[in-house]
Amino acid sequence: SAYWYKDMGLINGFEFKPSYNTNEDEGDFIRMDVNAFAEFDDFVKVGLGVSGFGNIERDFYEKDSAYGANVYVDVMDIFRITYVQRHGNDIEDNEYFYLGIENIPSLIYWLNR
Repeated sequence: SAYWYKDMGLINGFEFKPSYNTNEDEGDFIRMDVNAFAEFDDFVKVGLGVSGFGNIERDFYEKDSAYGANVYVDVMDIFRITYVQRHGNDIEDNEYFYLGIENIPSLIYWLNR
């Protein structure tokens, strides 16, 4: 991830995040998220943005399904819950939920406290 911090009222900055996703039904794809985010007391971060998709196992760019939207919530800068919706009628599964660890060193520090 790459972050650009600038206090703009409700928005605290922007995040740029590429990811590789495996999918048994639709094939693997690359996703690039560009999000605006707001932080609340260094405990919760909420982001909202657009996503671009590129297929790995067929044509990389498909006009109908190359974009989407996402929203995420980070808790303690460690855990992240993400919802992504991919546009396109030719996709069987176009809604994705992710639960992950955003920052492993912070998790280790938190567990050792």
